[in-house]
Amino acid sequence: MPKDLELQISALRKSPWVNLSGLVDCATKRLSKPTCQSIQLLGKGSYNTVYKLVFADDTEIAASVSVHDIEDFNIQAKLSEIATMQFVRASGSYPGIQVPRVHACDFTFCNQAGAPYVLMDVVHGRKLDNLINDDNKLRGLDAPVPFDKIGSIILDGEVGFTLGPLFTITQQNLRGPYKSLVDLWRARLEHVMLRSLREWSKLETEQLSRSLSEPKCTPQTFSELYQLLSSLVHHFVPPSSYLLLVLHHPDLALRNVFFDLTDDTKIVGLIDWGGAQILPLILTAKFPDDLMSTGEDPCERPGIPDEGWNTVSHDWTSFGDTSKWPNIFRGSSDQVDLTIRASAMIKRYGDCDLDRAMLFAHAPYYLKSHEIVMGG
Repeated sequence: MPKDLELQISALRKSPWVNLSGLVDCATKRLSKPTCQSIQLLGKGSYNTVYKLVFADDTEIAASVSVHDIEDFNIQAKLSEIATMQFVRASGSYPGIQVPRVHACDFTFCNQAGAPYVLMDVVHGRKLDNLINDDNKLRGLDAPVPFDKIGSIILDGEVGFTLGPLFTITQQNLRGPYKSLVDLWRARLEHVMLRSLREWSKLETEQLSRSLSEPKCTPQTFSELYQLLSSLVHHFVPPSSYLLLVLHHPDLALRNVFFDLTDDTKIVGLIDWGGAQILPLILTAKFPDDLMSTGEDPCERPGIPDEGWNTVSHDWTSFGDTSKWPNIFRGSSDQVDLTIRASAMIKRYGDCDLDRAMLFAHAPYYLKSHEIVMGG
């Protein structure tokens, strides 16, 4: 291995069990490549670390390495992620959205890299958080899909793309697939009740709450809430026009969306498909987390309460004197420009497409109902 490459590897961030020299060897052998000339960090998220490998023939490969350890890694969820990427590429339903082509993968911890990895094309373009033009509108993946259930995409050797269990972005298996929202909600409520019954058998007191910050709750109170939610489930169902099944990307973070180098309105890449789901349209009508806020995010504002919703943004329609805002950092030396972020959040209300504007206007009510039932 060239000394320059060894120096680059020694300077890169990685999980303790990952062997980057072994990752380079895996990529070189599996893709039949000549010598690897360089390796650099492309990005690090909550679930994967991605490196760019450049070989002697000037080809580039993105190597995505899972940050999960052997106890937390879910191979079925990862297979669903790969199947979703292949579906988007093959279906023809998303001509404006391209995803990397997967060349090879290994989902074991006994390979030379020491961790599950995926080798795929490098997506070139500008990340959304690097764009200056605020007029970009990222449209949802709202094309109809050839599925009639709620779940995550899997690849079956006999039937091709089909639906399997519903996986979350954290690789949690919510079982399924489900015929309807009501079936999904009832299954989740039943799951919570069965888990609670197991926990109740271990209780030494009547108190269910585990911390002083949680409201007091006893098995009787919990049972009453369970019965109430069960009786209201049918009232939470959205109108049929909002139940069209579509593909949902759960992590449209600014770092995951790439735009054309010369056209700020053209998406050339979308990465990090882990936890992608087939869901009713109304449950996908939410803004990227990086453009959302709560009462205390990105900075606390006096008099603005934080209701604590995970899927519904706080309505910041007035920002006052932004010069008095504190400095906010994502990480060391990585400052967030709150003025630009505030502008982007304000401009989201300027959508002139009436149907889409109404969808987003109605979505918070159904998203809150969904979050309550799903245990948010």
